[in-house]
Amino acid sequence: MKTTHQIAVKTKSELAFDALRDMIINGQIQQNRIYTVAELGEMLAISRTPLAKAITRLAEQGVIKTVAKAGIMVLPLSVDDLEEHAHLVTQVAKLVVEWVTQRCTAQEIRKLEPIIQTIRQSVVESDQEQYFAASKEFHLALCQLAHAEHCRRFFEQYCDYEGWYCYKLAENQQALLSLAEDRSAMVDAMCAGDLSGAMAICDLHKEKCIALLKRHTTANHLIQFPSSL
Repeated sequence: MKTTHQIAVKTKSELAFDALRDMIINGQIQQNRIYTVAELGEMLAISRTPLAKAITRLAEQGVIKTVAKAGIMVLPLSVDDLEEHAHLVTQVAKLVVEWVTQRCTAQEIRKLEPIIQTIRQSVVESDQEQYFAASKEFHLALCQLAHAEHCRRFFEQYCDYEGWYCYKLAENQQALLSLAEDRSAMVDAMCAGDLSGAMAICDLHKEKCIALLKRHTTANHLIQFPSSL
């Protein structure tokens, strides 16, 4: 039986963000080329206001930069930047995991398992959109369990950046399934009250993410995306 997990309905700006991100990943929007907002709006068939919000979000994440009186430019994604981000995300995640372990019952923590199953399913089916959404939802659900509002805001803003490495789901299937198993092992550790074990899994998960990023880098340490379609 196919496992499903309901994802919240997205706003127009969130849909624009997803579309822009996917076009960057797929090489339809090229690095180091200036695109006008009007040009992007035509490519996406979306109005200016939600597009502007999506552009602002990507700029805050360091994926693009605005060029005065010209438009936007996609910046080369440096593996060093993403590695720094992986370390930062892990530190915040470890804080949330600690609180969940201390504050929540095993029954409450087990509610994370359907999200992990959705992540596995998205990898097997090479469903990139579902992978991004479910991976982010896992972090947000952890924060909800911990009642960690500031951490939730952090993941809400920057969690997408962590998932850039999954743009070749089919090629990375085994590695991404291993990351899903890390999450499952983390849930088991938290349910057992094994904080040190959960912390060790967080660190292992981070190292796997960094290794996966480095699979797709060029000699000058830039993330290598496909050529324009």
